[in-house]
Amino acid sequence: MKKLIGIILAFFGVFMIGGCSKDQQTTPVEETYEEDEIVPINIEDTWNADKVQTEGFALPVPQEDKEKFDLPLLVGDNMLLQANMTVKVWGKVDTTGSIAAKIVKGDSESVYYGEIDGGEFEIYIGGQDYTSACEIVLITETGASYTLKNVAFGELFIGAGQSNMGWTMGQCYGATTAILRYAEEINSSKNPDIRLFSVSPNKAAQPIDEVISSSSGGWKEADPVSVRNFSAVGYFFARELNAKYDVPVGVLQSCMGGTSVYTWMPDSVTDEALGAKESDLVSEYFNGMIYPIRNAVPRGVLWYQGEGQSENYAHNYSLVMKGWREMYGKENVWFSTVQLPRYTDAEEYFLCREEQKKASLENEYATYSVNIDCGLLPENVASGDTLNPNGIHPYDKKPVGERLAHATMQAFYGAKGVWRGPVLKSAEVSGNKVILTFSNVGKGLSLYGTAGFEIGEGNKAYVHATPEIIGKNQVAVSAEGITAPTKVRYGLVNSSPDMGKMTSYEQSVSLYNTKGADEKAYPAEQFVWKA
Repeated sequence: MKKLIGIILAFFGVFMIGGCSKDQQTTPVEETYEEDEIVPINIEDTWNADKVQTEGFALPVPQEDKEKFDLPLLVGDNMLLQANMTVKVWGKVDTTGSIAAKIVKGDSESVYYGEIDGGEFEIYIGGQDYTSACEIVLITETGASYTLKNVAFGELFIGAGQSNMGWTMGQCYGATTAILRYAEEINSSKNPDIRLFSVSPNKAAQPIDEVISSSSGGWKEADPVSVRNFSAVGYFFARELNAKYDVPVGVLQSCMGGTSVYTWMPDSVTDEALGAKESDLVSEYFNGMIYPIRNAVPRGVLWYQGEGQSENYAHNYSLVMKGWREMYGKENVWFSTVQLPRYTDAEEYFLCREEQKKASLENEYATYSVNIDCGLLPENVASGDTLNPNGIHPYDKKPVGERLAHATMQAFYGAKGVWRGPVLKSAEVSGNKVILTFSNVGKGLSLYGTAGFEIGEGNKAYVHATPEIIGKNQVAVSAEGITAPTKVRYGLVNSSPDMGKMTSYEQSVSLYNTKGADEKAYPAEQFVWKA
């Protein structure tokens, strides 16, 4: 219900942005600032609870015999399973009959049962409390056993998309590739409450059953070695969520550079896709990298994809959500989307951000984070980085990962306070100015220069507008020569009128909200308003 109300309000806000004119005067409602509050995770999820079997054969004395078992890469030491939700372990075993999974947490034990069918088994495990150190002992009726060590139960997310999701901590450079931007974060990353798994790139014409290889070598605890070679966005997301909730967090990275949205759709939805589709490419990465992880049911998906694909993107991305949820047999799998940072082709990225927002607003259990002040200027690409034409792989992944965590916390975990940026709520013309009213302003709006605002009238081209804060949640914009404005936009152009030559894409925007001790918080979303 809370999510539905949010969607209704969001669409109402979109209607107001497009429909408010000089004849429609509005009185802004001042927001009351709400201090940040992390609400403990308390999510009831009964998915597949009816498949959990807690009664079965009397357990024999276990005899460790790993040779009898053939477990997939996703089922192993150090793995993380979603807490407080039915999950499963699966694999193959050289015997018949029944099989059990004994969960050992310190002095407590619980047992769950499954059947062996043609040498294959799956065991559904009832929802478990958060823990970062337990064992799962697989035991057959004959006593053959396999002990999975150092297993965690926590919040599990799939890190999906293309190269910017896969861009590692060790690829976030300074001036040269010999200098790491996040060296300190890597060196201090040891944390048994963060678990990481990387699926090796693989494409397939038909869905394959299991992950064929893992570039991380299987599940790993976070440490300087595993973190350096892992998705920077995924790691910073996990670190932030772990820090805020003090529960184990796992990220299962399954992404591939240079891939279109069509390659991540299951075949079941491709007939509904819009736009040009390359028939040797459709579904191939879904088949090779997503279908094989279907048994590791996550809380949600972290999605970073869409570069250069603005046409019909909202529709096509919605098909990805639909297809993956159908694969999991679970309608409430969350999708948290990285709204694209800046790049040299500003208009294409602007349009794609709008499509990403649209898809997120139209889909229940979907949200997005704003990164309009992030990105990598071509002249700031590190010397020696041959994989970064024109800065398409930004190095500033820390704010991207943390904001993705914050958007997820607010949308799904119920965090209170300010966790994302201002959003245009309404606009009205007053003489030669347009008065913009924003929601989610925290302790108030704050300007850092004048960049990002443009204004125009009629069919005339947009010109740079000068913004002025006139209230806690209001900005007035105007420009010399514009006497009867009819349109305003924000966030499209890559320029810095206040500072001349830019040294950072952050200088392309100027509007933020504030929180706490009036500190700069989050960037305002891009928008287009027309009377």
